[in-house]
Amino acid sequence: MALKYRIHGIDTIKLGAVGVNGAMGASLAAIGAIVEESAIFSVEEPEIARITVEGTDEPDIIAIAHGGMKKFIFSTRDLNVDNMVTIFGGEATLEVYTPPVNSNTKIWQSVEITGKYVDGSRALIQIPRALIYAKLNAPFTDSESGVIEVTCEVGTPVNATGVALSPYTYTQVAE
Repeated sequence: MALKYRIHGIDTIKLGAVGVNGAMGASLAAIGAIVEESAIFSVEEPEIARITVEGTDEPDIIAIAHGGMKKFIFSTRDLNVDNMVTIFGGEATLEVYTPPVNSNTKIWQSVEITGKYVDGSRALIQIPRALIYAKLNAPFTDSESGVIEVTCEVGTPVNATGVALSPYTYTQVAE
């Protein structure tokens, strides 16, 4: 039976150190307690420049000004210190999280997204290099719990000779 190419639900989200020479990171840690319906991978349309000349209605030149941004967003309710370090940087000693002094620290991580099985297969998206930035909402209320809202902006990895590699892979994996 042919695989159905579907992205449905989230099974796991893993983050970890970027691999060597543009490769996917080898040691990734699962982020738990994903907020329902929060995980979205998107590839936006490119920005198109339409350059006209006087006296015409149609563009003289049509060019792609910028490629479409690729990003993955999700939220987690798991505020453990390891997740805080992975997502925000900083350090953890025992159960104490200490954020970085410089809040402009860039966090680059490899990201792996695994969907749920649908009719015997599931989606696997691997992003070798993503800029991670996030915000923490920690309400001290009885009706809501703390949430880290994470954005993974897909970057272009490069190999040892400086050649750009594909920014992500999408695979449909059989059960």
